[in-house]
Amino acid sequence: MKTTPEKPTTVERSILLLIAALFLFATPVTLSWAHVRSAWYLPYILWLVLIVWCAWGQRRASRHDV
Repeated sequence: MKTTPEKPTTVERSILLLIAALFLFATPVTLSWAHVRSAWYLPYILWLVLIVWCAWGQRRASRHDV
């Protein structure tokens, strides 16, 4: 009998999102995108991407939980 691979749960998605957010905003990677010559709106774009990713994940999870 074949077993189907389990899809990531909401908790696993949340943990992945937290890791991505920490990677972008709390590591030395911050120094690269917060460089003096970078655009002033770059942090806002990164936050927007993170928020859109959260909304997409939540919408996808709620559709499968029904």
